[in-house]
Amino acid sequence: WILGNMRSRQDFYITVSRNGWLFRRTRHLLTIEGQAEPDSIGKKGGPQYPHAVTVGNNIWIAYSITKMKEGVTRVPIDKLVDICKDLPPLKH
Repeated sequence: WILGNMRSRQDFYITVSRNGWLFRRTRHLLTIEGQAEPDSIGKKGGPQYPHAVTVGNNIWIAYSITKMKEGVTRVPIDKLVDICKDLPPLKH
C-alpha cells in the first residue's frame, strides 16, 4: 500500500497492490478542511506529513493538521484486502 494526499493537502488516499508493483485500487481515507490557527501564520490545510505503522491487523496513520495539531487514523488491513478481491489474477 501507498499513502498520499492531494496537492490541496485536505484529503488522504491509500492505494493498494497485490504484488507491490502494480497498484490498481485507490480509496479515499479522509478529508479535513483545516482552518488557520491563531498562531499558525496563516497555515491551513488538512492532514499532512503522515507516518504510518502496521500494528497487528491495522495500519495506524499519524499526521499533522495545520502544523499545530495531530491526528491519528486506523485502517483495518482486512478492509484493504477486501477492495482487492475483485481484481483479475496476476499473470506471471
